[in-house]
Amino acid sequence: MPEGARCVLDVGGARPEAAAALRAAGVREIVAIVPSAANVESTSGGYDRVVAAPLADVREPWDEFFDAILFGGVLERLADPSDALARVRPWLRPGGRVIASVSHAGAAVIGELLEERFTRPAPWRFFTRRSVADLFEASGYSVESIEGIAEAPPPAGLDELAAVAGASADLAVREWVVVARSADGHYDDPA
Repeated sequence: MPEGARCVLDVGGARPEAAAALRAAGVREIVAIVPSAANVESTSGGYDRVVAAPLADVREPWDEFFDAILFGGVLERLADPSDALARVRPWLRPGGRVIASVSHAGAAVIGELLEERFTRPAPWRFFTRRSVADLFEASGYSVESIEGIAEAPPPAGLDELAAVAGASADLAVREWVVVARSADGHYDDPA
């Protein structure tokens, strides 16, 4: 979360626990976008406003309005995650950040395949460290950080795969947390 963030957009979320954590961090205004009215009913407070519409249909005067825009487990489910990222970029205030968690094509997939199953719903995208960086850069962002959250405990058999020469050091990562800012000079930090 950017230092001093006061206004945050949670895309696809509307999770009360997320709103509570944002309030505890000092965020004063929290807006959520959820895909349908059915999702609004499951939201039990914490948000100042919930917009029930697919992101592509949202028509709000939000230019340079949000200090942070969150995508928690959303981008991997979208038909065009690049379009979603490009859509919200003008809504960031100068110095604002997009913070996203996305599924990694590592521990989750490998673990399921080692157990001879694969249960991910379609369409579901998986990202490597490089492909998630490429996604953000192609959408007009500069990536500040990409951190992996490891599967705990790691899937059985993963240690043996990780020991293979040339194996990725990221095999145990189940999701990436990406922090990015707009690459457009208009939205850069003035400092």
